[in-house]
Amino acid sequence: ERFIHQLTYRYTNYIVSSSEMFTRIGLETFGLPEQQFLPIGMPRNDIFFLETECVMRNIRKKYNITDGKKIALYAPTYRDSDQTYAEDILKNAESITHTLQEKFSGEWILLFRRHYFADSLKCTFGNIPDVIDVSNHEDMQELLCAADVLITDYSSVIWDYGLTKRPCFLYVPDLLEYTNEERSFYLPI
Repeated sequence: ERFIHQLTYRYTNYIVSSSEMFTRIGLETFGLPEQQFLPIGMPRNDIFFLETECVMRNIRKKYNITDGKKIALYAPTYRDSDQTYAEDILKNAESITHTLQEKFSGEWILLFRRHYFADSLKCTFGNIPDVIDVSNHEDMQELLCAADVLITDYSSVIWDYGLTKRPCFLYVPDLLEYTNEERSFYLPI
């Protein structure tokens, strides 16, 4: 761990910080001097404020989503065990879209974005209506921009998506296992 801190310090000029909280966490995690943190926000999130309508249209066009349908994005984090609970969500996609319809009205479609570190998913999309695998979409921020609702677990996308002020739901059936075996949280869940 000390070696990693030395490498980080040696090869890092600046770290972009989105908030005072992130700067504090970064100071503790990386052991860098405070002047190396630039509190300028995350440039990747500019998309939520600049070209929103254009991005939304492009996502709908690329994935053949009609204008009348609302988009729910399911984006779980990476698991060390390569276990995701995507199968649970995808098996219940029809129930989820029905619940969203009751809660928020309109017709819904579910986009699934596997974490970019995850290599495979054990379920198939062929027989699941209203589910589109968007795992190969290069820019996660575009998908977040287009989503009317986000479903995630422990992923940091909640912080980015929070800027949209749209609903976000956490699906965490393995909370105890995750915190005991994989990782901890910077903030209480």
